[in-house]
Amino acid sequence: MRKEQSQIALPNPWIVFTFEALMFSLTLALGILAGWRLRQLVQSNTIGLTPVSVWQLFFSFVVATLALLLVAYFLKFQRPKRIFFKIILWGTVILGNLFFWSLWLSDGLILVLTAILVWALIKKPFIWVYNLAIIFAAAGVASSLGIQLTPLLVCLMMLVFSIYDFVAVHLTGHMIKMAKEMVNQQVVIGLVIPKTIQEFKSPIKEIQQEGKFMILGGGDVVFPLLLAISCLSINIWSSVLVAAFSLVGLLAVFLIFINQKERRPLPALPPIALVSIVGYFITTLLW
Repeated sequence: MRKEQSQIALPNPWIVFTFEALMFSLTLALGILAGWRLRQLVQSNTIGLTPVSVWQLFFSFVVATLALLLVAYFLKFQRPKRIFFKIILWGTVILGNLFFWSLWLSDGLILVLTAILVWALIKKPFIWVYNLAIIFAAAGVASSLGIQLTPLLVCLMMLVFSIYDFVAVHLTGHMIKMAKEMVNQQVVIGLVIPKTIQEFKSPIKEIQQEGKFMILGGGDVVFPLLLAISCLSINIWSSVLVAAFSLVGLLAVFLIFINQKERRPLPALPPIALVSIVGYFITTLLW
C-alpha cells in the first residue's frame, strides 16, 4: 500500500478500509475465476499459452523500472512525460482487459467492451472507471501468468520483491519518487481509494490533491493474486484460502499505517506477502 499521499486525514478509517478491501477482494475473485477458466481451456486444448519463464518476468520488471526511473528523474518536459505514462496505463489496461474478456466472449464483444472502457478512461476518467479498468486488467494479466507458475516459485518471487519494496521505499526512496511523479501525471498503476463513496465519482485528476486519496500499488494486488492463481494446481479451495490470507495481510498493512505517529508511505507487499505465504503453507497441510 503505497501511501504516497502520506498526510491524508482519515476521519472514518474503517470506511476507507472497507472500500479498499472490497476492491482488493474483487480483483482476487475475478483473477481466480479467470485462472480457473483459463486452466479449463488449456486442458481441453481450446487455447494455448506462450510459456513465460521467471527470468523473462524478472528482466521485464528491471527494464520497466529503469524506464520509469529515467523518465521520472531526467525527462523535464511534462507533456512527453505524461504521454509516456499514459501509454503504459493504456497498454496495461488494453492488454489485460482483452485477455480477461477473451476467456468468455467472442472477438467482437471483446473489442467493443475494451473500446468502451478505454473511451471512458479518456473521456470520463472518474475514479470508479479508473479502478474498474485496473481491476479487470490485473485479473487478466495475473491469470495468464499465474497458471504457468508453481506456488513455491511465486512465494520466492514475493520474498524477493518484498525486499526490493522495503529498500525502494525506506532506503533509496526511488519508489516514492516514481509514485509521486505518476500521481502528478494523473497516472497510477494501482487502485485509488477514496474516503467517501461520493468521491468514487471524482475525476482522476483530483489524485493530485495532497491527502484526498489513498493508493494501493498494482504489485501489492498482483503478487498475492499470482500466488492464489498458481494454487489452482492444488484445488480451487487452496486459492480461496490464500486469497483470504492476503486480505488479512492487507488489514495488517492498514493497521500499521493508521497507527503511525507520523503518516509516511509504507511498502505494502512485505506484510501481504508474508501472510499470503503462510496461507499457502497451510493449504499444503490441508490438501
